Amino acid sequence: MKVALRIVGLILIGLCGGVEPLFASADSGEVRLGDDPHVLLNAVETLLKRKDYDMAETVIEAALKKENLPPNIDASLTLHRAQIELDKDRPARAIVWLTRWLEYFSSYPNAPHVTFILAQTYRQIGALDRARENFYRTLTFALARASGSKDKDYINRLYDLGRLTKWELAETEYLAGQWLRALDLFERFIDQNVESDVLVESALYRQADCKSQLRQIQPAISAYRAALAVAPFHPFAPEAWLRLIVMDAQEKNYSEQRKSIESFIWLVSNVRKENTVYWQQRCMKALADSMKDDPKGLSELVAIMPASTEDPGWAAIRTHLFQLLSRHQGSPASVAGDDVQQTREKDPWFNWKDDFDSRSEKLIKQTDDFLKRTKKNHSP
Repeated sequence: MKVALRIVGLILIGLCGGVEPLFASADSGEVRLGDDPHVLLNAVETLLKRKDYDMAETVIEAALKKENLPPNIDASLTLHRAQIELDKDRPARAIVWLTRWLEYFSSYPNAPHVTFILAQTYRQIGALDRARENFYRTLTFALARASGSKDKDYINRLYDLGRLTKWELAETEYLAGQWLRALDLFERFIDQNVESDVLVESALYRQADCKSQLRQIQPAISAYRAALAVAPFHPFAPEAWLRLIVMDAQEKNYSEQRKSIESFIWLVSNVRKENTVYWQQRCMKALADSMKDDPKGLSELVAIMPASTEDPGWAAIRTHLFQLLSRHQGSPASVAGDDVQQTREKDPWFNWKDDFDSRSEKLIKQTDDFLKRTKKNHSP
């Protein structure tokens, strides 16, 4: 969504002008639009700059009904109308306006960019087949326009658009669960782009994801570690460490799993602080799912999980691992009892759960007593 809006900003005319000359008063007291289309366009762009979308929408609707509206003004107003729908998070309506623009103005230089936005918008509503179709259409548009142009700046912009479109095509296959196709497209993208940037870094992580989904465990582990070596602070990095933790457990490579957990905890605690609780929950689920039937692995994990009094979340995970381990051992977990008690005292979740359990037991008892009395009263 954000990428689409940024590109909309690049392909539209800059904001300028004022609103005052836009309207002319009629004798009837009604308000009608002025006749100068350029003043009209400037006014709409100023309204958009002020985020007065309702007024801009009203003006555009009225302007598009005017006769003899210059095609370039019509094209700009139609794109602005699509931008309003995108800004209001109404992608289905935006698709209508983008499709209208391409129907009437496909010969314009920015047609490849508009097609790209249409493809992204289709993907946003889950229409992956149409998204794929329009991404390929974008590539065709870009290639045709570049081959017929002598403007180097325009050609460079089309090259950048084509490169972005190839990545988005791979991402579309990824979102569709077409792992083999996505893997092939991401690998091609990496091979075709030697210099590292955010798209290449993202492709490295996606490549590893595809191998993981295809159950190629060792290749996936290698791919994740390669991606983390290139871009250790990438937004996909926490998810990569989590998957490594699980795959290391599957391979029973406890020494590497320990390193993965330590790296994950450091990254979340120092770089992704705003989402710490979310990642702690994800970590607990991943560990529980992958280690519940592996007492040896649990013993290894318990030894390295931090029991920080400043952040009881990690200690809560450690407590949970103790509980899992104790089930395998057949006795209550007695290790680090003080840490467990400190966690219970500091974490409000434990207080809520204790209170809930207490109230729940009382309710169950009251219900049982009521049922017994009812049965006794209705007995023959």
